Amino acid sequence: MPAWVLAAVLVLLSAGSLAVDRLGSRFGTLSGPGWQASGVASSLDLRKDGRVDLRLEIGALSLAEPPARVGPLRLSCPGARVDAGAVRCEGGRLSLAGAGLDRPELGVDVVWQSAPRRLHLKLRGLHLAGGEADLSLAWSETGWRAELDTREVGLAALKSLLQRYVTGIDQALAGYAGDGRTTLSLRASGTADGLSQADWDLSVGQLEFSDPAGEVAGAGIVGTARGQAHREGGDWQVKLEAGLDAGELLLSPLYLAPGGKPMRL
Repeated sequence: MPAWVLAAVLVLLSAGSLAVDRLGSRFGTLSGPGWQASGVASSLDLRKDGRVDLRLEIGALSLAEPPARVGPLRLSCPGARVDAGAVRCEGGRLSLAGAGLDRPELGVDVVWQSAPRRLHLKLRGLHLAGGEADLSLAWSETGWRAELDTREVGLAALKSLLQRYVTGIDQALAGYAGDGRTTLSLRASGTADGLSQADWDLSVGQLEFSDPAGEVAGAGIVGTARGQAHREGGDWQVKLEAGLDAGELLLSPLYLAPGGKPMRL
């Protein structure tokens, strides 16, 4: 979810003290660079213990890059804390229909600070493509950071999911075939100008894949791939490390097959 959509609602809470027990707002359509949210509405109930029960609904969320559309989205944040220009929602629930998740319900934690503006969003228990994932996003006026951890995600199911919900992905994936399971840990950060650095740790099991020309292919691949990348001036500095424990790998004209002896690249 774009940070600005959630922030627009949270600002209402952190702007000052509330003099009512229940408040509802309808934003209609909100948009920003690369996204648009329609049917946006929020409500909150002020509890006797000083906390608030917050609800946010978005009829449809559209992204320009990659082109995608999901919805409706429903966020429920019982017992959110509002104090000193900040809103904290811990143990919230998000219903994300139309996104192709194996289960549309997932856990969410949100912290919004109004001065200086900061947003931290964590999604827990994303069930997709036969596996699970956790996603953490942090945004401030000076930059952003994202952390993604996936477990046992199926490549064939992931490809089918992308083809269903991401416009134009069919052409990009035309002729590519793949199956197997992957586990990924990805960390990335940057500024409004784009990505600045990233590091990743990927493991694959029984991976099968091939490109349209058949020059890059793998069968029964079990292995790992680690990497780091950061920008220096206008250039990227990349460090890669890979291990092939089992299977066959073709990187034409190179053919690799460990034959019971793990290989490090």
